[in-house]
Amino acid sequence: MLALNYSILQEILKTTEDIIKFPKAGGEPVLLAEHPSFLIDSSPGIAVDGTHVYWSDDSVDEIRKIALDGSDGQVFTTLASGLNNPGHIVLDSTHVYWIEETGGVLRKVPKEGGTIVTLLTGLTNPHGLTVDDTHAYWTEGVLIPTGLEPPGAIKKITKDGGVAVTVVSGLNGPSDLIVDTVSVYWTETLGEFPIPLGTVKKASK
Repeated sequence: MLALNYSILQEILKTTEDIIKFPKAGGEPVLLAEHPSFLIDSSPGIAVDGTHVYWSDDSVDEIRKIALDGSDGQVFTTLASGLNNPGHIVLDSTHVYWIEETGGVLRKVPKEGGTIVTLLTGLTNPHGLTVDDTHAYWTEGVLIPTGLEPPGAIKKITKDGGVAVTVVSGLNGPSDLIVDTVSVYWTETLGEFPIPLGTVKKASK
């Protein structure tokens, strides 16, 4: 999932090896980080704020950032390392949040670097992730169900940690999600392998 901040006139694109930005109005691409990893599709999560682009690199199990204006000279900063298959990442004003899909863990770290905080462990097949002012939300469940797995769900937890709360359950392959002030919206598989279809749903937060 590609996360964008539309207050800046730039678009961040993830390629297989480089982190590149393009002006939304068109123009020449600008290389921000060359070969940040060495495996195809090894940056499953990317997000941007007004000053930096942040990404997860599951080939080296790290969370990284680099300045949008190129002032870092293509030298990225590692915010977190020693992770377990980090996936989607999202931002708020102070922190980077991510899910480690293999270990089923939700964590955060300050944007400026510092102590990694584990918000929750024991997530089952986590995938999508988003935050609002008070909570982190994520999806759980197999993305392309065969009909044999338990139903998926959307859950939330306060951004300081605590006990997970199920927002909606009984889902079939929930994937990405976003929230507004009153609702959570998500994509869901409709049907079973090998010919799954998709749908978009919403529920109260």
